[in-house]
Amino acid sequence: AVFRGSTGEFRYVTEGLPARDNISSIGSTPYCENGDIYISIVTNDGSNPAIYRIDPETAVASKGISVFCDAVSAVGKLVPAI
Repeated sequence: AVFRGSTGEFRYVTEGLPARDNISSIGSTPYCENGDIYISIVTNDGSNPAIYRIDPETAVASKGISVFCDAVSAVGKLVPAI
């Protein structure tokens, strides 16, 4: 679900995510950048874990990168120190 604190709007993400029965875990730490939300999802269908982007304006998710591993618990961004 997407909750927008500034307006109090709450919407369920109804498109783009795996079926609820197919999700075995959802990352504990989402990442937000440029207004989009990124979260990791592990499924029980043998697929690799993937990072999904959720557009909070439309509450629609889209599958992004798949990661060759057993699980992804968090998403983040590394920035080089200058």
